[in-house]
Amino acid sequence: MSLPLDFSTDADVFDGLQAVTLQPPDDGEPVVASALKRPITLRELELSNGLYLPGDVRWHFSATGLVQEPLVGTLITEADGRTWGVVEMEGAVFGARYTCTARSVGGS
Repeated sequence: MSLPLDFSTDADVFDGLQAVTLQPPDDGEPVVASALKRPITLRELELSNGLYLPGDVRWHFSATGLVQEPLVGTLITEADGRTWGVVEMEGAVFGARYTCTARSVGGS
């Protein structure tokens, strides 16, 4: 008998996690969370039909580390002040992580 797979805590142990602040678009309370930032690949850029722009990034958040999933329009602020706006959000992958595509909106 095989055990059911549980990926719910996998995103908690990524290398390169950083603390970021998420500001929901509805002016809700900001939330501090751990996240992994990765660049958008050239292939993803080409296949996005213009949704993604050069310089966009993908953020990965542990689903268990967030009270609410990020929405389009959520602002993600890094410790250095650089701020990103979510332009696309994917649901919880295997119940483990949320993946957001974001664009720089200013900051350092």
